[in-house]
Amino acid sequence: MSEPLTAPKPSAIVRAHAHVDRLFARWAKFSFRHPWLIIFCWVAIVGGFSTQLGKITVETSAESFVHEDDPARIAYNHFRYQFGRDERILVMVESPSGDIFNLPFLNQLKALHEALEQEVPKVVAVDSLINARQTRGEADELIVEDFLED
Repeated sequence: MSEPLTAPKPSAIVRAHAHVDRLFARWAKFSFRHPWLIIFCWVAIVGGFSTQLGKITVETSAESFVHEDDPARIAYNHFRYQFGRDERILVMVESPSGDIFNLPFLNQLKALHEALEQEVPKVVAVDSLINARQTRGEADELIVEDFLED
């Protein structure tokens, strides 16, 4: 005589899936019954996080991905100490007339150049048309002079 057929027991994955489905259904019913509570909670959460927006920083240097005690980072820091850092700030200036080689604009550029050198702390060097070099070759000579010497 054969035994009656019975349905196999559901696996643990199927049971977990059913449990998660029930949780989502309960959450949906709760959210539908209490919409203002849900809205208030989300506004409070977003407002709480938004108070920290000013403290967000973005680290763009590759060295931040290497531990401070890593030999490669130590060697890199030694190299930078010996040969200098590569941090630069670029300031762009536009001439109202579009001609950057007229005397009034060059006088304003010189004033800005000198103000940046004297008034901005921790500035090592300022490079602009004011202190640019002109390098050219004539016959067997290499001539290096200030770009705006004349």
